[in-house]
Amino acid sequence: MLRAIALLTIAALALLPTGCGSARSVAAYCDAFWSRAVPMHDRYEADGRAARSNPLAALVDLASVPGDFETMMDAMAKAAPEEIRPDTEAVRDALKRLQDSNAHAFSNPLGVLGDNLGLALGSSSQFARVNAYLARHCPPPAGVV
Repeated sequence: MLRAIALLTIAALALLPTGCGSARSVAAYCDAFWSRAVPMHDRYEADGRAARSNPLAALVDLASVPGDFETMMDAMAKAAPEEIRPDTEAVRDALKRLQDSNAHAFSNPLGVLGDNLGLALGSSSQFARVNAYLARHCPPPAGVV
């Protein structure tokens, strides 16, 4: 009897969806984007308005853009359906490299500029595919213009 219960338990667990598979869907991908994009937009828009009175704070916030986008793309990569997963991961990785490169901006500004240009050119097709996928599958939620 105990053996039968153990076998039924193992069989039931085997039929449960894995965390990885159940989290990957168009809806989860869109939610990962919009749940982070709207607050980021609002924050950067507020920084833009405040820049005239507090330009240093706005500049510091602007420096965090690659990290904010990398965090958003990481969440999107974890939720991405297979058709867009490789491009989303490539964009996330490019943003990570951009953030890492920017850490050397004061000691090697021309090198960082060259690195960033190379990153932008090298990942532009992945950015374009992610953008097209979002436009095609992820309309703005109600109340977002």
